[in-house]
Amino acid sequence: MSNSIILLSVPPGWPEDCPPRSAFFSLAPEGCSGGTNEGLSSYYNRLSACHGLHPRSLAMQAIAPLFRDQPMDTQRTIRNSYYDLRMNGVSQTAIAWVDALERLTLRNDLALRTLLPLRSVVSSFRLLSKTERFCACCYRDDEFSGHAKYNRLLWSIDCVEACPYHNVLLQIAPYSRDTTQYKFCVPGLSRLDGSNLARYTTRGASQEQVRSARLVAELLDDVHQHPDAFANGCSPSKFVQHAIKTLFDGNSRRFANHLGVVNSEVDYWRSERGNPCLPRLVLLAYCCGSCVSDVLLGNTVMLRKVYPISNADPLNCKSAKDSQNLLAELDVLFRSGSTENLHQAARLLNVTETFLHKLAPEIAASLVQRGTAIRHCRRIQREEARFHDFWQSFQELRFEGIYPARVKVLERMRRRTGKGLGFREAARFHKRAFDLAETSPYPSASPTRTSRD
Repeated sequence: MSNSIILLSVPPGWPEDCPPRSAFFSLAPEGCSGGTNEGLSSYYNRLSACHGLHPRSLAMQAIAPLFRDQPMDTQRTIRNSYYDLRMNGVSQTAIAWVDALERLTLRNDLALRTLLPLRSVVSSFRLLSKTERFCACCYRDDEFSGHAKYNRLLWSIDCVEACPYHNVLLQIAPYSRDTTQYKFCVPGLSRLDGSNLARYTTRGASQEQVRSARLVAELLDDVHQHPDAFANGCSPSKFVQHAIKTLFDGNSRRFANHLGVVNSEVDYWRSERGNPCLPRLVLLAYCCGSCVSDVLLGNTVMLRKVYPISNADPLNCKSAKDSQNLLAELDVLFRSGSTENLHQAARLLNVTETFLHKLAPEIAASLVQRGTAIRHCRRIQREEARFHDFWQSFQELRFEGIYPARVKVLERMRRRTGKGLGFREAARFHKRAFDLAETSPYPSASPTRTSRD
């Protein structure tokens, strides 16, 4: 696009004092509470579907031109995050997406569809999930109510493991490392094959996982409804001191044992040298029978001891199952081939990759090698697919009697497939195509060189 996109306009013939029209449809986000609010990434995908465009096309044609004044790296990051959960987070990428979509839709409430209200409240450590997750029961409720399926913002928070409404575990959405394979973009559909995610089977969650999810949902509600209470900063140290004094007679070591953390971590919170991250805040609120807002604001409320059902650490992800059961499950996953790499196995078993390395070093090493081999094979397949498009454009020019210069082949390939190539890869493909052309049947019409390569 050579010209800047027009954000506001008035149709011809309308009165001059008429309010301007937005460049995009002013689509209303779904949800009305912390547990049901729609995430910005889901909103953008639904907005793209309303305009009949692929999210990548909309990002390239409408979002990217708004940031031409930014450095190229920033533009590339914003443009390539259209499938990423980063637009739901607290980084500069999320701020850029909110600014762009609010300018294009003339809405002023899209920041509430991200975790930006938590930016000055909690640490960004372990805040945003690295993988997209969903609740099949919530999708079924969306279908039953008759409105479009959407992804909840709560699902993109890393320490949330369960749906607080249906008491089931969140599931990892089908994904591929190659985002060019994503043909289905509407929430509720698998991006790989378009299957309905609402039909997926669910697994029940523990009482502790459900309660933790509700605590996070209540925190989102409190931050949205009472932003002034969190504007002056947070002081969890007051709550920690109050909990130690009230529940354990001032003994911090007993309090640390109750939480399942080391005593130095509790002393770190008491000294106001740093604030707990969100998983630790949820742990504090759960074990003290309080809410996360009271922990953040340092409220001296009535407390009670709540013992965790499991000894699972929300940061280290050590499973409550014994080693024998975990080893048996890992062996079944490895032999059945249902996991492609160590990361997937750790996610399915709800442990860390480091823990699996200590539990079964041989199986973990084999899973790492399997993941490396699969990624290498897929990378070769993608490269061969790109060369196939390049070779077809190369052959078309030869049959038309045009010398297949690299620039012309790339231009023809871009017109045919909409794809481009980097300089080094294009040069390598060009040399390979000429080597292949020497052994392939040459067209009857001899090519005429019209331009220098």
